[in-house]
Amino acid sequence: MRFLIFIFAFLFIVAIFFVDNKILNAKFKILLTALILCVGGSAYFYENFSANFAKNSQQIVNAFNAGKSVKCRGESVESAHFTYSFSLNSFIAKKDAPHPYNGKIYEIKECEL
Repeated sequence: MRFLIFIFAFLFIVAIFFVDNKILNAKFKILLTALILCVGGSAYFYENFSANFAKNSQQIVNAFNAGKSVKCRGESVESAHFTYSFSLNSFIAKKDAPHPYNGKIYEIKECEL
């Protein structure tokens, strides 16, 4: 996907510079090129961040489902006392969890292995 975005941006920038200077002056071409590069760079970094977050979240869920303990806000989250909600992307204490865990909810972004 990234490759296609870069090809599209490159072709668009090349097309801009082939437009006659009477239609688009040089300053506007440079400004438009800088804008395209900024938007493309932002999209690239956002996509990288999103992919890394999804990978990290999946590793945490896999470890939790395998019975390993996950640390969330400094507390231990174990499958004996918590369930994972895919719709909320959170660990939720079970109804029969003991007092220190009762009613607690931890978002996956607060957790680590």
